[in-house]
Amino acid sequence: MLREKLIEFVAYEVVKAKSFVTAITGEGINEQKIRDTLNKALNNYPREIDTLEGFTENPNKAWKYYNIILQMLADSEPTDAHRALAELESLGILNSIITITVSGLHQMAGNKNVLEVHGNINTLKCVSCGRVESVKFPLDQHKMPPKCRHCSSILKPGYLLYNEQLPSKEMTDAIIDVTVSKIMCIIGFRRVVEPIPSLILRAKQCKAIIIEINPEKTWITSKFSDYFIDGDINEVLTKIVKSVGRIIKNTESYIV
Repeated sequence: MLREKLIEFVAYEVVKAKSFVTAITGEGINEQKIRDTLNKALNNYPREIDTLEGFTENPNKAWKYYNIILQMLADSEPTDAHRALAELESLGILNSIITITVSGLHQMAGNKNVLEVHGNINTLKCVSCGRVESVKFPLDQHKMPPKCRHCSSILKPGYLLYNEQLPSKEMTDAIIDVTVSKIMCIIGFRRVVEPIPSLILRAKQCKAIIIEINPEKTWITSKFSDYFIDGDINEVLTKIVKSVGRIIKNTESYIV
């Protein structure tokens, strides 16, 4: 019962903060079966190819493994949590999503303002000229590694490898959104991955209310969170959105 009251309270808070709500999402928002499959595939994953240096030294080896991971992510579907966030945006509540996920599922679910600070698997990037190209799966195994159509250099996946710089435009937009946010919802995080700690700290310094939604307590809970809602992310977000819709409907003075 306490959790249900907290969900209702959070719904009221996000309605009051209309268009000044930012969500930050991690891998936990994706399907459990996708996360399990990826974790299994990563057991034999050579760590050296996770860096930009490792990729450029042996792109053929790197792409052998990248293809497996990318195909799994390409086959994933939006969850109820993705759809709930899309509904919050359509209601005029959610300003933006800042995500370290790279599968493009937020856009597939219907969100428009998504800042992908770790890139996107649906693109490839040239290691020489920086040109970005869209990609469709499956990739041709006989044309590995893929080459840039502009300069013929090797293409890397569109998501960030270790030692790569965070995208400047997305980071600038993320910092602006976090700075003006009245509420930050943190969803599906377990690991400390930059730039998330820095963005959460900035939100806290700017007096935003931090609402964490995770199956269990994390490094964020005691250090940053004002409110923590445990349980299944899909269930919690769906209930919050239903409560938001009910509040809006019952509040005559609320202007959509």
